[in-house]
Amino acid sequence: MMSIWRRATRNACIALLLSVTACPAWAEFVAEYDFRVILVKDKEMIDQVQARLQAGTDFGEMAKRVSIDRNSAANGGLMEAVQIESLSGAFASELKRLKEGQRSAEPRMSEFGRFVLKVESIAMVEVDDEESEEEAAEREKQEQLQEEKNAQAKADFEAANEKFVACARHASDLEGEQKELKRRTDMFNLGSSYSEANLRKDWADFKRSVASFNRTCKGLRYNEKILKVCSHPAYQSEWCRQFE
Repeated sequence: MMSIWRRATRNACIALLLSVTACPAWAEFVAEYDFRVILVKDKEMIDQVQARLQAGTDFGEMAKRVSIDRNSAANGGLMEAVQIESLSGAFASELKRLKEGQRSAEPRMSEFGRFVLKVESIAMVEVDDEESEEEAAEREKQEQLQEEKNAQAKADFEAANEKFVACARHASDLEGEQKELKRRTDMFNLGSSYSEANLRKDWADFKRSVASFNRTCKGLRYNEKILKVCSHPAYQSEWCRQFE
């Protein structure tokens, strides 16, 4: 006959074995960040941003004004419930340096431009460490879509920059042409040998150029690239001053 002690020990072992095998895998927790970002292309602009932040300018308001990441800029640069693994290297590295409530001590460089971050909150959330085939396929699909969106956003930004620069230069050229045509008109009125036919042709060409400029450049919004170009003495123009 099995002793009472042996029977009790066996029952305890069986109960322990059943409890372990019935338990789910240990839960995994990861950090999710709510943070704000200001992203610009130009070093001079990011230095100005950093100086204004240090002087007390609200981070969210600054993001709305200058950040080229328009998806977050509309919300004051806020990105919510973001896991570090979903970010590119430079942003992930900077987040790891910061604690809740902290802001980047210095601007950082990424493939998309220069940036500063401010961490609003950090929360540890439980995640399922097992991924089904369907979930893995969906994740890969979403990652691919995000990569395509990032590539398109970068291409759109570069195209917009080229347009801004071209418009700033064109505006300056047009004002120079207008001054020259007025000079020729004054000379004609004073009896210059410059022919009336040529003068009329020059003015007609100028008006067509202005019309083309308006179709292309009217309604362009503020951008740090155009601000820098317009601040250059060679490209000063009335059109540029709308961005001051």
